[in-house]
Amino acid sequence: MSEKLVGRTKHGELTLDQLASIQPGMARVMEEVAHRYSLMYYACKGGNWELGHHELKELRGLFRSLQPRGPNTRLSSRPSSGNT
Repeated sequence: MSEKLVGRTKHGELTLDQLASIQPGMARVMEEVAHRYSLMYYACKGGNWELGHHELKELRGLFRSLQPRGPNTRLSSRPSSGNT
């Protein structure tokens, strides 16, 4: 089989190797996402907006770390604003 398997998204194409490289450890990351989301929810519900905002920034960072970087990905072509 000489052709490369490619998955297509609205942001470009990912090879099977690229998809496989982000899969190990996803369960661990999603556990952290659930924990931080819970903290954010209850902090905001209790009026602690500062903690809620901190957890939101941490969640955004986690999601960014899961996105592959490359010429066809949206984040690699977007300039960093420094705001989260």
